[in-house]
Amino acid sequence: MKKNNIRIITAAAGILLLAGCSNDGGMGADADAGSITIDASIGRMTKVSADGTNFTAGDAIALYAWTGDATSVPGTRVVDGVINTFDGTNWTPASMMRWQKYGVTHYFLSLYPVPGSVTSFTEAPYTLDPADYTASDLLVATNLNGVTPSNGIVNLTFEHVMAKLGVNIKFGDEFSSDPDVTSVTVSARKNATVNYLTKSVTATGDESYVPLTAQSEPATGYKKSYSGLQVPQTIRRITVVIDDKTYIYDSASGITLTSGKCTNVGLIIGRGKMELATMSITDWEAGESRSDAEVFLQHKKIAGHEYVDMGEVIIGGVKKHLLWATCNIGADNPWDYGDYFAWGETAPYYAEGYSQEKPCTHWRDGKNDYNWNSYSFMTENKKDRYYITKYTFADNNTNGIWYDGTIFKGDNGDGVEHTDFASYNYVDDAARQIWGDKWRTPTYEEWMALCDDTKYTWHWETDYMGSGINGMLVICKDGLNSSAINSIFLPANGWRYDGGFSGVNKYGNYWSSSIGNSQGSHFAWDLFFGYNNKVMLDDFRYNGFSIRPVIEVEVDNE
Repeated sequence: MKKNNIRIITAAAGILLLAGCSNDGGMGADADAGSITIDASIGRMTKVSADGTNFTAGDAIALYAWTGDATSVPGTRVVDGVINTFDGTNWTPASMMRWQKYGVTHYFLSLYPVPGSVTSFTEAPYTLDPADYTASDLLVATNLNGVTPSNGIVNLTFEHVMAKLGVNIKFGDEFSSDPDVTSVTVSARKNATVNYLTKSVTATGDESYVPLTAQSEPATGYKKSYSGLQVPQTIRRITVVIDDKTYIYDSASGITLTSGKCTNVGLIIGRGKMELATMSITDWEAGESRSDAEVFLQHKKIAGHEYVDMGEVIIGGVKKHLLWATCNIGADNPWDYGDYFAWGETAPYYAEGYSQEKPCTHWRDGKNDYNWNSYSFMTENKKDRYYITKYTFADNNTNGIWYDGTIFKGDNGDGVEHTDFASYNYVDDAARQIWGDKWRTPTYEEWMALCDDTKYTWHWETDYMGSGINGMLVICKDGLNSSAINSIFLPANGWRYDGGFSGVNKYGNYWSSSIGNSQGSHFAWDLFFGYNNKVMLDDFRYNGFSIRPVIEVEVDNE
């Protein structure tokens, strides 16, 4: 490893060697201890803006020195953030830096790049700027063992406080030529608090989609390489967009980004799938590596609609294998809200002239009201919940027209209960009627199975994939086997009632195919969620909610 030894009078790069007089020359403790002088030896660590290990001309660092307690920087300091600038050979301080006095222990801290005003050395705020990784770099050097002017030379080593992530891509044989990569992003937090003395970082705030920068030369064996500085944390999702098609990697165990380390993830992308080839965790120049076998989402289609295999569940002692659609009905992407349906209606209604904030929401002109008056299964000229004409059960609501006095007579007077779309062969199921094949709306029990925390992880996402849309990412913990990771995203679509919207981008509402049995036939079950909860509710059937279709795969229950 190349090393440069430079005699200078202030600070250093990489490893700083601070020197004073070798002895006090018989002077008393209060005598002038002289200027702080430094020898520099560049170590293996590099900064973001340069290859190799050298600082470059024009670089500047801030130096702090104090006495007293090594673990507590006082308000009054011997050297208070003096800027030292490198000219390619020497570092020059903006003002003289002097030892306080002979025999007194001094402690040192140096920062690169030069920060603004530092109000806390143990909880300093930090924000990553993906548009300028060079300015976001953070190297810290400390000597908290303590030195005196008579101690001579002391080492002070710069270390990276932030982490680095690299994503390397190769393409499968399905591609006749290398496609254009639109973007590579990681779902991560950009804010943190930093303890300069311990060089520790605590990530703060919400996750967002942080873009990585394309590299001019790809890594060996790969077609494309992307990298970027990151706040140390555990990340779970990497997203690659190619020709408007989105490929997503969700790690079950998470990928831990560590201060001073570069994590390189190798991906193999084919048409419709993305696989993890290798993963290495190294110093920014050399280190150890490990490999993984986790598999990316692999979206296939039925009747033209993509699905995710979320595995088998047990419902009422019976094994079910469900394929969940990746989008709501009426949506083009997983983050689109799609259309809003009253329960049992197969055509959506739209708010007339509603001014949409984002094009992905699919709010269009049309019928304005979601209430009993406009509900399809309502007796003509009536607008009361006791006059619904279809899907009833013996609920003891004897004021309803599905009762004859105290006797339950049902929808058709035959006394038969109808509590699910299946009882009418799905003629009122928007999923079956609009998407066809065997697509259908999930039952109450199927939504409940998806809410099982032992099998699925529900994670609130903000600004999902840069769409500006919030919602829940539901991850199958086991997947189809020990190495498969599958997930679906449910946008926080809010709901429609009367002529308005409510809870958009804050809450999610998704119909089941089951009518509610806790209050009466005029209720139906729906999934409701916010950023920290999920629950099945029974709501008035006229409300406008989204529908996320499923397909059931036959399984052997013997």
